[in-house]
Amino acid sequence: MQPSKPRDINIIGWGEWARKITSGSLAGIVNVKSICSRRDESELPVTSRLYRDVEDLLESEPTRPTLVLTGPPAHHEAINLIHRTRPDQLIYCEKPYLIEGCQPKSMASAKVFVNYQWYSSIQLGKFNKLLPDVSEWQSLEVCLYSGRERLRDYSISFDFGPHLYSIIQRLRPGFCNLGLDPSESVEKGTTRHSFHATYRESAQVGNFDISLNYGFENSSWLSIVVVTNSGNIYRMRVDNPLTISISANEVQTQCYKVPFDPITVSLQEFFLMYDGCIAHDCRSNLRFHREAFELSQLLDSYRKT
Repeated sequence: MQPSKPRDINIIGWGEWARKITSGSLAGIVNVKSICSRRDESELPVTSRLYRDVEDLLESEPTRPTLVLTGPPAHHEAINLIHRTRPDQLIYCEKPYLIEGCQPKSMASAKVFVNYQWYSSIQLGKFNKLLPDVSEWQSLEVCLYSGRERLRDYSISFDFGPHLYSIIQRLRPGFCNLGLDPSESVEKGTTRHSFHATYRESAQVGNFDISLNYGFENSSWLSIVVVTNSGNIYRMRVDNPLTISISANEVQTQCYKVPFDPITVSLQEFFLMYDGCIAHDCRSNLRFHREAFELSQLLDSYRKT
């Protein structure tokens, strides 16, 4: 998956995610040729050409992949400008794409790839292969915590919700928010939130309980536990983006190393879709984005009650 040479890209917005994409394991994957930002030039890479206006960047750099990494409230203005000038071009956008008060009904035809980084992660793919058919599930628990608590100008439910939704979709394709029948919400507070519900499937598949836990802790980690009707337990935990710990049926936990972290896999698959090498999937589907938004809304409503 590692390219032979870095991919030239444009970036709109310079913040935490822009710095993350241009450093560490991704430094050899992308080459930021142009940046549109209002930040002081001293804060930006000296090798990149700086633009102050999105339209000027798009006019000067029309064919290069563009990554929208602004804060979520500004996503849609940038995407709308790109879509108007390049209606057929796939656009990369950091999640959350939709938040309260920002639903781009006028951009239904825009092709927006949202960074649901866990959806295509190697870790989740490896765990998914071990799981029995969903008809055997009794319960699913997903815990997603971040070690980076920071101020946001939107609810944290819209930050964690899209990741939680994409994880469930990868494990259970076809999951729909309308099947949720909330039963309780506990651990309400500023740093940890839990949501419990029953997912109601068709009579042939049955129901299983869902527990979603998210918020902030001292470190970032993801844990998934599936319990079957026969009592078998499947566990996955990720504390490091390049490792995974898995146990099945309470057998001794196995630890594995993976070659790429979830962000790298997500970005590389965006480039493959951009070039037409692989087909578009749910990560560039507005319906999927809206369903992730609906789950985020649901989580937020229970967080506030």
